[in-house]
Amino acid sequence: MHLDWLKNLLLLAETGHFSKAAERAYISQPAFSRRIQQLEDWVGLPLLDRSRYPVRLTPAGEEFAHTAHRILQDLERTKEALWEAYGNTRPTAVTFAVQHSISWSFYPSWLQEFERAFSGVQTHLRADDLGNCLKDLKEGRADFVICYETDMSQQDTRTDQLLSQGIGVDRFIPVSKPRPDGTPHYQLDDPGSWPIPLLSFGALAPLGKILEQFLNKKKMGDAVQSVYSNSMGSTLRYKARQGDGLAWLPESLVDGELRSGNLVVAGSRKWELELSIVLLCPRLTLQNHTEKIWERILENDD
Repeated sequence: MHLDWLKNLLLLAETGHFSKAAERAYISQPAFSRRIQQLEDWVGLPLLDRSRYPVRLTPAGEEFAHTAHRILQDLERTKEALWEAYGNTRPTAVTFAVQHSISWSFYPSWLQEFERAFSGVQTHLRADDLGNCLKDLKEGRADFVICYETDMSQQDTRTDQLLSQGIGVDRFIPVSKPRPDGTPHYQLDDPGSWPIPLLSFGALAPLGKILEQFLNKKKMGDAVQSVYSNSMGSTLRYKARQGDGLAWLPESLVDGELRSGNLVVAGSRKWELELSIVLLCPRLTLQNHTEKIWERILENDD
């Protein structure tokens, strides 16, 4: 089993298309397909549901992808620790601590643009819950944090010690499994169907807090009732596809599902919330190379 197989599976899970994933991996599509098949042979179970288009992970594939994500992340951390302990000359490198849902959706394409602008800079990813990302930043294990933010959630991430810059925009939208006629199985605009079973990030997760504040502000807290909580957006996406309830998810995370019809938007625009994607860094502890990167990012945004 090769590490490239794990990386390829994560690319395929993100794009849903063999051709797009192969392009991102810089190999031919036949070679990419062989790698995925070899990985499935190694596991001994189908990891992909190829009867759907875009393709999607099977339940076994979802679990394996989460483990693959952690393995690759742990290896990057170990490599970084070895350089700190034994390396004579350390290549210029930056570590991004990225909120889970962003690491699967927005981050890969943003990273491509970053690496074009900063050729020669090695990048490392630490995907985690926002609280752990901010802790990594504070304790020096990460140079930057990439996270979701709204006007309501700024107080959770903004402090006098942090600089912040917007780098993207997403939407937090309610999604549901469709009925045979294409309408949502769970419909927020029908008060007669309330309370609707909610698949939630949980009250402790930042996106869970954002949703709770949003519903309370609009006095619509009675519309849903939490029946399942998980901090992993990909798991909530899978549960929503199965029809277990309605979930609010970042649009970038469910774009492929919406285009394929596996999920549909479950309400009018009043149920949607704009999410800013922001880059955070320490105000006073920037290293020379990270300070230059920060300045370049600000210049490019002007």
